[in-house]
Amino acid sequence: MTKLKTTAAVTIAVVSIIAAGCGGGKSNDKTAVARPSANPPLYRQTHYDVETNWPQDASDRKVGHYLESVWHDPANLSSKLVIDSRASDGTAPPLAAAELAQIQANQLPEYHERSFKKVTIGGHPAIHWAFDVAGEGYIEYFFAECGTSIFLHGSTSLVSYEPFARFYGIAASSVKILCEG
Repeated sequence: MTKLKTTAAVTIAVVSIIAAGCGGGKSNDKTAVARPSANPPLYRQTHYDVETNWPQDASDRKVGHYLESVWHDPANLSSKLVIDSRASDGTAPPLAAAELAQIQANQLPEYHERSFKKVTIGGHPAIHWAFDVAGEGYIEYFFAECGTSIFLHGSTSLVSYEPFARFYGIAASSVKILCEG
């Protein structure tokens, strides 16, 4: 791996870790994956489910103070869908977390922003950010609901970006937060 790609990969990983600190109803689709609730306040305080037919690599793996679930495209192993979740208490609101990650990524060589905007996904307000760095396309969503911060992020090669972006938008809009009590 070139020094530029190594630097970009490390910086994106750091941006993702920082961003993960930010911050429905049950799906009828048979491909929905119900997420178990973890013990608050260390992880998240609710359930979520997401519809995807991609194979899952990790389910609620503890990474620092959040839980990470990872899926990959069976046709392109470089395309990943990652969901990080944790309790919202003590974390930055979604817009602030997204802006901080954006400022940090903007320092990377070859950074090119595709979009940064407020959107609604799955019925809740979110921040959508898409950008390219060192030959990879990234898509990220930040939102919080029911005391849980959710950070969806994924990456793929620039050649695979358009179909990945369509799939990722559908997967992101399928995320359902199941508020308890």
